[in-house]
Amino acid sequence: MIRRISIITLLLLTTCTIAPAAQEVKWTGGGGNAFWSNPANWEGGKVPGPHDIIILNPPPGRGPVINTDIQCGEMRGPVWKSNDDQVVDVVGCNVIIEGWWRWANRRSGLATINIKRANVDVRGMYRLCDSGHTYGVTNITDSVLKCKGLLIGDGGNGLINLKGNSLLEVEESVNMGGSSGDGGRTYDDKPLRITMDGGIFRIGRTLMCPADKDRAGTASIELTAGIITCKSFTHSEVPYSMNIEEGVFVIEGDVTEEIKKDIEAGYITAFGGKGTVVCRYRERSKRTVVTAANRKKARRARPSNRSENVKPDVKLAWSTGRCSKNIYDIYIGTNL
Repeated sequence: MIRRISIITLLLLTTCTIAPAAQEVKWTGGGGNAFWSNPANWEGGKVPGPHDIIILNPPPGRGPVINTDIQCGEMRGPVWKSNDDQVVDVVGCNVIIEGWWRWANRRSGLATINIKRANVDVRGMYRLCDSGHTYGVTNITDSVLKCKGLLIGDGGNGLINLKGNSLLEVEESVNMGGSSGDGGRTYDDKPLRITMDGGIFRIGRTLMCPADKDRAGTASIELTAGIITCKSFTHSEVPYSMNIEEGVFVIEGDVTEEIKKDIEAGYITAFGGKGTVVCRYRERSKRTVVTAANRKKARRARPSNRSENVKPDVKLAWSTGRCSKNIYDIYIGTNL
């Protein structure tokens, strides 16, 4: 028995010693194409390993095109402490990041991340814009992005666009605007905004719009279509804007009194102020639901949106929109 334990201990120690250490690997883009999988695009001529820290800092302005499944320890960039612009594309693949994805970090560059038909799993924070002059834009189209927490504009401003049949799932909270620093902060004339033209934005804890009083009147949400769900909602007792058209805003519990005050204050509008906002508490689901009146799109799909393991003989049903045509799009697939 003692001999067996010694052998197992030796094997474990041997395994630990040969495990490669995480390294910082910088993108150079010198390989003649922009593919992540090309070793010539990386400093040292080697594609990053599954635990490495990735540095994406322009030049070059063309960041990697990620079109094969990858895993890394942490992603820093695009625009990691730079005055130049940079673009990263994630297309048709699976991405796992063990830690944070931090980008648009310091100085004044414009960073853009385009995620199309991909699945991205960030097991730490997804944080964009840590300066008053950097700016970050995330475009999510027909994709899944999951992260521990989401911080937009820790020091600067930022924009997230959610389109198509997408899912943005945040395990904890969404922070728009960060926290106040030791000194005063100044911001360029760029929006601190989330826009939705479809999809689901699922928040495990609190949606903070904004999270800090010095962002009064700057944080905004355009809910053209799609669904936002959260456990709680706060705006730090300062003005914000949320415009709802065909979309739905859902908050756990009965917060109709608070939301109706925001509607009266003009913070929440329908169809750019031309429509009427409806706020109701649904006893069965224990949720407050905020919509615009006279929506045209179908709703209350059965089975619900993004249902899995649906029986082959299930009957599809939904509530029709008002003043709309009797033609609707239904997405059926194995992943989205």
